Amino acid sequence: DSVVLWTRLAVDPMSPEPMPPVKVPVRWEIAADERFGKVVRSGRRTTGPELGHSVHIDARGLDAGHDYFYRFRVGDYVSATGRTRTAPGSERRLNRLSFAVTSCQSYQAGYYTAYQQMSRDDLGFVVFLGDYIYELPLGSVRQHGLPPSVTLDDFRRHYAAHHADPQLPAAHAAAPWI
Repeated sequence: DSVVLWTRLAVDPMSPEPMPPVKVPVRWEIAADERFGKVVRSGRRTTGPELGHSVHIDARGLDAGHDYFYRFRVGDYVSATGRTRTAPGSERRLNRLSFAVTSCQSYQAGYYTAYQQMSRDDLGFVVFLGDYIYELPLGSVRQHGLPPSVTLDDFRRHYAAHHADPQLPAAHAAAPWI
């Protein structure tokens, strides 16, 4: 009956200071339809520099075994819409379940064509095993130009570089990740 939503605000994700050092109110919405005609849960959280301008929502009281759509709002800015789903209830028998398993992605070592396919498939969820990013400049296919990660801000820039490839955020928006 629940999903966990996460986002991080960043006006300039690759900057050492991606956001002004102020508190920011963030609205979140979960809807039963992609056009948000039937919002079933919503709320407001304030985030700031002490949280890296991130927002974590543990939305409860949803119907089991349902698809939902979510988004975040800051002022006039509205995030891209993501799709998530709750696990089926214990009384429901599953005849079919499609999911993907992925691990150890390296931006520098290749392209995210597998994520492109995941975003097209009707997956129940994605299970991620292994390293989400590599903090060292390994690989020769493409470069993001960042030095090795040492500080928290360095790691955040590496995450931002990985998410600059549109296939990764598309896969995150298409199905829940575990």
